[in-house]
Amino acid sequence: MANPSKTGFAARARGTPLYAVAIGRQGRVRDVSMRITSYQPYTYVKQKARITGALRLIGCELEKIEVELLRAGKVVETRTINAGDESEVAVNFDVTEPAVGQFEYELRARPLNGEADASNNVALTFLNVIDQQIQVLFLEGEPYWDTTFLQRSLMRNEKMNVDSITLYAAGKARSVRKKAGEKELKAPAKADDWRRYDVVVLGRSVDKLIGAEGVAQLEDYAKNGGGTVIFSRGRAFTDKVPPTDLEPVTWGDTATEQVTLKATREGQALAPFRVLAAEGDDPEKVPALIAARSVVEKKPLAAALAATGGDANPGMIHRRVGSGQVLSIGVDGLWRWGFNSKVEGVNTVFDRFWDQMILWLMAGRDFLPTQKFSLRASSANIPLGEKIYFRGLARDVGAGLKDLALTIRQDGQEVARTTLSPDPHDPEKLTAEFLPAKTGKFEAAVTFPDGKEQTARFIVFDENLEQTEVATDAGYLRKLCESSGGRLLQPEELGRFVRELDAPTADSAPQTRLVSVWDRLWFFYVIGLLFGADWFLRRRWGLS
Repeated sequence: MANPSKTGFAARARGTPLYAVAIGRQGRVRDVSMRITSYQPYTYVKQKARITGALRLIGCELEKIEVELLRAGKVVETRTINAGDESEVAVNFDVTEPAVGQFEYELRARPLNGEADASNNVALTFLNVIDQQIQVLFLEGEPYWDTTFLQRSLMRNEKMNVDSITLYAAGKARSVRKKAGEKELKAPAKADDWRRYDVVVLGRSVDKLIGAEGVAQLEDYAKNGGGTVIFSRGRAFTDKVPPTDLEPVTWGDTATEQVTLKATREGQALAPFRVLAAEGDDPEKVPALIAARSVVEKKPLAAALAATGGDANPGMIHRRVGSGQVLSIGVDGLWRWGFNSKVEGVNTVFDRFWDQMILWLMAGRDFLPTQKFSLRASSANIPLGEKIYFRGLARDVGAGLKDLALTIRQDGQEVARTTLSPDPHDPEKLTAEFLPAKTGKFEAAVTFPDGKEQTARFIVFDENLEQTEVATDAGYLRKLCESSGGRLLQPEELGRFVRELDAPTADSAPQTRLVSVWDRLWFFYVIGLLFGADWFLRRRWGLS
């Protein structure tokens, strides 16, 4: 599956040209196969979700492939894909579900004339749609427009339930709740208080609200509790708090003014940055930001999702921390996206960007909002012969999960049973694996201590490339050889080529041969002639 030119250039760099002989039939086998390449455990009602597949093409150069998206067996969208000379082409569809449930989607490539195997033209996946409100906590020690606008935007969002605590003077904090609670809203003081929230958004000088102990609890909330933390204004703590492993980047004090934010390669496929891309370069819809901070140090495995002035100047950085994740923002002035005279109501770029950002972060969590336990599968599409892996987790650390029976069903009938057992490396997590014996649609189910059954659906498919790719891929071989400095040989050329390799190679290096002239007869006459000419000219011109 590697790019042939990349392999060829690597061989050229080592001075190793490649030569290939294409033996067998060429271009006689035509086949299109479809695979699902993305897996999104769940999405929210009315949220755009992207279903991504890959077309594997054999003998279909420069043809147009019709790809259909089916929901519950009915075609909802069709696209025409130009194959070009590629062996694999990505296919993307954006879908939205208005109601809660689990929905089956199918990607199907229409069969070609003379195709070797049409059974592999179809790939299935499942989309789990939920509507539970996301619990969000705002903590701000130095109020500013960015956190104020973000708080108001999420307060208006029906998917979010927001609590906010803002320190407006020394020892004085203002608490705001979207929904009234039985108890007074206070800053979290123990681990259980943090785990009530799915997302924690930090402003500046947050340690003035929660203290050093609260910072340690926040780090544990992300690492061990699977929480999501957003640093909305760069560094969230004062200099009294030493740098923590929670922060994915150390922002500098220098800043660049009037910058624009663009998605990096890692961020281009994400829903929030597709919102920005849809608005183009309209400065009224997406105005320039006030400033961007410099980066002093970026931690390993931290991915820059957006940058200002090229990928070398990251503006938004995401990183996994233990079982949780963090997002750090190093730009000021995102609130400017909330002003647009062409947009009525709350449907500004700012509102839509943060709506999709929170939902994307939540999709990477192990737990649904308000969920105590979680069952997750490694994928929804498993090739026959490979294992699928399951994990079970508890939101409350120390819940003491024990062995749980995991039932595998097909067509409603139990076909296998295994056990979710504590992971030797992390006793707080239960793990299990299953090797399917045949293709089809399966469902894994487990009943957790709270009495609720959770399921994970997956599909097992068979893709036998040895029976499908039976023709010589001459195009692949030609790219491989020519990029390495070699060439593709025809079978009748092989004998002559071998003889050329065996023939002694002429030495092309320049050679030098020294020849003496002082002892040659002609050299003696030349010297005598020169002396005679000298004497004759001096006598004629009257010289001594």
